[in-house]
Amino acid sequence: MSPSIRRRKSAARISITPLVDVVFILMIFFMLASRFTQERQIDLTVSGPTGASAGETRFLLAGPDYVSLDGEKLTSEFLIARLRLDPAVKLAIKPVDGATIQRIIDVVDIARTAGVTAVTLAR
Repeated sequence: MSPSIRRRKSAARISITPLVDVVFILMIFFMLASRFTQERQIDLTVSGPTGASAGETRFLLAGPDYVSLDGEKLTSEFLIARLRLDPAVKLAIKPVDGATIQRIIDVVDIARTAGVTAVTLAR
């Protein structure tokens, strides 16, 4: 008879230290990669191909270096003066080729400065 040999089973040890390190590295990455500020938004409605709703609508063409109200090219000061005559007007802004987003925002700001509240963006 052969004597039975008992083997002692060693318990497998799993270290969680590398796991904790990875979790902290991921947490730091996501903290640095995320944004905590809200973006500013401008409230604009986009009119369809039929134009704005009922009421007097004036069309404003916003070019890269000019603004045209009902076909007449105006400077910013004259545009503000013209729009202050009737702040209840509905204004449809149509960008012209070459006009940047910043130019459109500047024109919206000019209209808001003049007191116009109904501003839409035409296609």
